[in-house]
Amino acid sequence: MTLAEMQFVRPIFALPARDFILVMACLIMIVDLSSRTKRDSDFVLTQLALIGAAVVTFMLSSVQVLYTFNNMFVGDLLGDLLKLLVYLTVIVVLFYSRGYVLDRPQMQEVSSIPLPCLPHWAMMVMISANHFLTIYIGIELLSLSLYAMVALNRD
Repeated sequence: MTLAEMQFVRPIFALPARDFILVMACLIMIVDLSSRTKRDSDFVLTQLALIGAAVVTFMLSSVQVLYTFNNMFVGDLLGDLLKLLVYLTVIVVLFYSRGYVLDRPQMQEVSSIPLPCLPHWAMMVMISANHFLTIYIGIELLSLSLYAMVALNRD
């Protein structure tokens, strides 16, 4: 297969929500480093990032099935619906886990609120996967970020 036949820059409309989550998670963690006293800002910014990514996903959803990166990623209505359900699940989980995090001082010292955006990003990679290699990368990203989350709760 030649370089001209590979579809690197074909429709990339399936990617902006995933990229938005990754950039926002990094920005929220940087904001968290600069302001240690404001724990509410992490929670609000994370919830706004998830709602913003849900809006981006909803606005860019289309009936047409889009393939990109040499057919390794797919963008379709089922993937968009699953992504919206994952957004809703993560929003609810963060809302309910906020009290748990605020009750434990060792978890307040680190970025425990925006950290679930990284496994969420890995779940979005797996939802859009159209190749086993992409699924494997998503599973590895998920396990790496979950290892970090488990290490936060060490006694």
